[in-house]
Amino acid sequence: MSTESSLLTPREAAEILRLSERHVRRLVAAGTLKAIKLSDRKTLIPRPEVERLAGIEVESKLARLERVAERLERLALRLEDLADRQP
Repeated sequence: MSTESSLLTPREAAEILRLSERHVRRLVAAGTLKAIKLSDRKTLIPRPEVERLAGIEVESKLARLERVAERLERLALRLEDLADRQP
């Protein structure tokens, strides 16, 4: 199946998300990633679902980086304050 297709196999979705195919199948089973089950052996995942999940993961990582940056800024201010107090 082409990577330009609007429906992806779990393997193709895994490649895009940089996850294992098994993990993608678990996300489908949990309902986190919506999929179309054609049979017991054939599942397809809409590309927008994969892109949605990828966006959520990017936002999550960005939020984590922003929290780390805020902590580093507070630490830098404390260090400056301590340096100013030194004789």
